[in-house]
Amino acid sequence: IDLRSLMLGSEGGLGIIVSAVIKILPLPECKEYESVILPSFQDGLHFMKDVAAMRQFKPASVRLVDNAQFRLGQVLKGEEKGFVSSVTYNMMKLAVSSIYNLKKDSAVSVSITFEGSSEEVHYQKSRINRFAVKNGGVMTGPSVGQAGYDLTFAIAYLRDFAMSYFCLGESFETFVPWSKLDDLISRTKERVCLEHKKRCLPGEPLVSCRVTQIYDEGACIYFYYLMNYEGVEDPVSAYHEIEDCARDEILRQGGSLSHHHGVGKIRGKWMNTVNSDYANDLFMDIKQGIDPDNLFGARNGTFFGVD
Repeated sequence: IDLRSLMLGSEGGLGIIVSAVIKILPLPECKEYESVILPSFQDGLHFMKDVAAMRQFKPASVRLVDNAQFRLGQVLKGEEKGFVSSVTYNMMKLAVSSIYNLKKDSAVSVSITFEGSSEEVHYQKSRINRFAVKNGGVMTGPSVGQAGYDLTFAIAYLRDFAMSYFCLGESFETFVPWSKLDDLISRTKERVCLEHKKRCLPGEPLVSCRVTQIYDEGACIYFYYLMNYEGVEDPVSAYHEIEDCARDEILRQGGSLSHHHGVGKIRGKWMNTVNSDYANDLFMDIKQGIDPDNLFGARNGTFFGVD
């Protein structure tokens, strides 16, 4: 057993961090942004798999958003200022949609950050361009790429703003192998919509996703669910019920309980599902041996519900 991972994974159940050594790396020589627009989410997933195959040579960050988030970004972009900028922007949109056959109701976007030496960044950009062409996409430039990351940072504030208009939303993440990724995304979205409808909640839900980290084995998926709660008696409970259903579906389709958000108390009830009885008994025996009086009673993860 890796004791360091065991301690960290206990989320406070076996101890607390009292000091840490921070490793500081030099700032990269070059940092650049780029964006790729692709015809569909399927094309986007193929693009991401191509980039993942670069392994240690892939860009510092590559994020794919589905069509719902792509259109949201276009709305938030606002109008171009000035006659020349407006005409140039509209001509670019027309050229992209007509020449590359990109439709507004299906197109997706990838935001990319390159970091490293000038030679490394040059190599990464050449490979990204090749993958974009291969999958029917077009590179749209650094300013669009940086705007994609700005949208990521703005989402938390958009959530708070949306509550002023009776819209409740939050995100939840998972890790999934490449072979199960497509089915997991489509079936989780379908499950959320079904549960929303079963509860007779007002309006149509917004269910979208993005691929935020890629690995040899698979990818991290962020789901976003937004519901209208005007007139709903207990919207927080309704939301949590639907999120629980989504997590059940994610686990059923081969996704993980968490990627990096942790397990905590909200997801602790699934530990008996993802771990065997033997594993849970082992963790509880270790807990009893290290902390018999339960001084570290955080009750997270495996130790959810332990008094």
